[in-house]
Amino acid sequence: MINIIEGIPIRVQEGTTVTLDIEMFGQDKDRLHRPHGTFACMSIKVGGIDEVYQIYDIEDLPATFKAIKEGTWILQNALYDLRQLRALDISGFLYTDRDIWDTMLVEQNLFGGYYRGVSLADLARRYLDILVDKSERNEFETAISMTDAMKQYAADDVILTEKIYHKQRELGRDMSNYWKCDAPMIWVVLDMLPVKVNVELWKEVIEGFAFKAKELETQLGFNVKSVPQVLKALEAQGIRVKSTGKDVLEPYRKNDVVAGILETRKYRTACSNYGLNWLENAVEEGDLIHANWNITGASTGRMSCTKPPLQTVPRKDFPVYREFFIPQHDTLLAPDVSQQEPRILGYLSQDKNLLAALSSGESVHVYVARMIYDDPTIVKDGTDIRYAVGKAINLAIGYGLSAVGLAEQTGLSEDEAQKIIDKYFLRFPNVKYYMQKYRNMAYRDHYVTTVAGRRMYVNPYDFKSENNAINSPIQGGAADFTKVWAITVRQLCKQENIPFSLCMAIHDELVFDAENQYKEQTIRIIGEAMVIAGLLYPGIPFTLDMNEGSDWSCHS
Repeated sequence: MINIIEGIPIRVQEGTTVTLDIEMFGQDKDRLHRPHGTFACMSIKVGGIDEVYQIYDIEDLPATFKAIKEGTWILQNALYDLRQLRALDISGFLYTDRDIWDTMLVEQNLFGGYYRGVSLADLARRYLDILVDKSERNEFETAISMTDAMKQYAADDVILTEKIYHKQRELGRDMSNYWKCDAPMIWVVLDMLPVKVNVELWKEVIEGFAFKAKELETQLGFNVKSVPQVLKALEAQGIRVKSTGKDVLEPYRKNDVVAGILETRKYRTACSNYGLNWLENAVEEGDLIHANWNITGASTGRMSCTKPPLQTVPRKDFPVYREFFIPQHDTLLAPDVSQQEPRILGYLSQDKNLLAALSSGESVHVYVARMIYDDPTIVKDGTDIRYAVGKAINLAIGYGLSAVGLAEQTGLSEDEAQKIIDKYFLRFPNVKYYMQKYRNMAYRDHYVTTVAGRRMYVNPYDFKSENNAINSPIQGGAADFTKVWAITVRQLCKQENIPFSLCMAIHDELVFDAENQYKEQTIRIIGEAMVIAGLLYPGIPFTLDMNEGSDWSCHS
């Protein structure tokens, strides 16, 4: 039993560790990324003192922040606590950046892909060999005052978090990537704007999709979601398959019945996954979506988005979905880095021909196609199979593109595709060397790293391990780039005293909701920040595609 002192902590000296954790009454587990409920307590553990301070009145928050402001703050899942505290903080203290050791984020940074769980209970079991009973947490959902058991539960959380912090420090790992890419993103995400949607247009289009799906299914005469009915219809066409998934049916798309099945399913899926229920669950007052952005949502360090998953909003099959996203203010800016991953591959491989392609100012896809086919007249042409082959290889070679995969994407035979891949490696030999080097590294160390130092573990028993070994440094490097880019935009906006208007981060694309009076400044800052992020890869020329418009599709 830890001794609990009820009241504001003593004033701490600079550098003293201060571990924080809050509890809230009456919260919905499905909306923890949205501040709500009522304040239960904040527990504070000051390093070197064997007591935990607890405050139960939000009026004590300003004095508490003043007392601990010089300390080194430690939290587990800092975004949750800081979101709630910002909504409660009458002093505005939490709108000033500070370094935070987030034990959850640190774990993801150090062990990407190695461990699945990063909750406090997971870390306590991993580092401290303690099984944590979280059942007391449920009491906060309906309680209106703190019991002794609840106070002890809250105190235990900060004790565990502090111990985990020390265990993570004892690993002696290089933390530069965390401080450069992940820790500052806490403040970026906290400052991100909600995104607005055109609800009426969304409903209108979904109604049309539902009508189209029904019309197509009526023409087919069977339920495309019923496996027995689909198998029977396929057998009547002379197509015998064991399952009816999209990947299984895609090679038979030239058959009218198969094409009808795939098209009908596409519309039905759009209605079910991104239809009226999606709107009802995602959109709040003012037609705004307050999404849950996760700083590290993948082993490679990529961000993710849940509640709702904005990063998976359909684009290829239904580009109209981007028209539903509109500015709260005046203009949506949607810059993205042109051919980001091929440029990172160029840096990692240092292949002289790929570097020449990146420096030429031409489309990298065109350059690669010309090298493969020995034809300098090839241009960017969606109808030219040679351009399509160059693009396919350029985008997928870092994912371990095989002859089978290239054949499926381009319509070439497998023999033709293999010859093309062999020709690519003949023209770009250091790319093949890079791939073998990182596969060997993963085999030896069980992990690979990005240029900025993010560690990503590779499971040797996964059949995709070799491809993961070559792709993780590229995808992870792109994640590092995008984070540094967003962090720098925010820093420059603060320096110039203009609003930071980031509202979405979709892999290599950042989306800003800009006021017209600040639009030109914001565009300039976005470009300057991208150049700074590009310094992660010295000598590689990164270029920016700046799109702007009255909706996310960037229609003017």
